[in-house]
Amino acid sequence: MPRRAEVQLTAYEIVRGQPNYGIRQGDNFEPYSAEAWRELVQQIGSFAFAGALGRFTARAEERKEHVYWYAYRHVGGKMRKRYIGTEDQLTPDWLEQIADDIKRLGN
Repeated sequence: MPRRAEVQLTAYEIVRGQPNYGIRQGDNFEPYSAEAWRELVQQIGSFAFAGALGRFTARAEERKEHVYWYAYRHVGGKMRKRYIGTEDQLTPDWLEQIADDIKRLGN
């Protein structure tokens, strides 16, 4: 059985066509703030993203003394991997685009 990610960035409601995001860590849930998210991302090696356009698991991978983030998701029976970027690129808008891109790979 798949285990649940310790940290999740989730679109929890849509207001006037725009998703509001929250950060879930265990039983704790708080509205998204760029500062809190940036701090948290520096301390973790993976997180789950569930947005309005799709979902995936993100993992940090160290290469040549730098940390890069990749998205993973099973689509159409295959594991898909997509480069996300560095820590400063992990914004909700960019993660939504990545989720949509991965979802389209299965079509």
